[in-house]
Amino acid sequence: YKDGLKFEAALMADSKSSGSAFGSVLDRPPDSSYEIMNPHAYEQEVKVPLLNMPDIHPVIDADYSPYDIGVMGELDVRILAELFGGKELAEELTPAWDGGIYYAAQRKNAPDKSSTASVALLYLSQWKSPESAAAFVKMYDDELSKKYSQVTRDPQAETSSDEQVYNTSEGPVLIVTSGNDVFTSESFDLPTARKLQLLMLGAQQSGGSQVALNHAATFIMPQPAMK
Repeated sequence: YKDGLKFEAALMADSKSSGSAFGSVLDRPPDSSYEIMNPHAYEQEVKVPLLNMPDIHPVIDADYSPYDIGVMGELDVRILAELFGGKELAEELTPAWDGGIYYAAQRKNAPDKSSTASVALLYLSQWKSPESAAAFVKMYDDELSKKYSQVTRDPQAETSSDEQVYNTSEGPVLIVTSGNDVFTSESFDLPTARKLQLLMLGAQQSGGSQVALNHAATFIMPQPAMK
């Protein structure tokens, strides 16, 4: 709600007319929270940053079923950053967001599908600079121990200086930094995670956009398991 007030105030300041700030917005309402949080982007009709989702089904379909897919927007980043890094980090990191997408899959042979341990997650985020990407990675590292128990770094499993690998109570976590992009995988085995990383980063470079939800699926959110 505060962002909405700031949005209207910015439009009024730019247009010098309350009619333009309200009437024109009713005629062309913002399409996303990104436009509300960035009034000048709305005014200039800047496209919302969107990342391409490649077809990852050939890699995961043997062992996983689709579970959920979605965009991690600027508002999501601010909420996460405030939760795990505090208000100061959120104010620094949020404007640096430049796109994000996630995909979750559930193990077909999971003994308990109501457990979070049955779900694996990949998340690709894009930032406006390598420095902001590094700041996000640090926050993500610090947050892992709040999500999982038995979190330990595994340098022996890392294949380059761009990788960070952690072992957790629910499987491995892979974090890969590539320029302004950060790929993270949680609970996928490392060979699968690395294949997904190559697909996700390659899709952004090629501009190809094959959405991974071509296969019909019903998504049922399991109840979180007790840690």
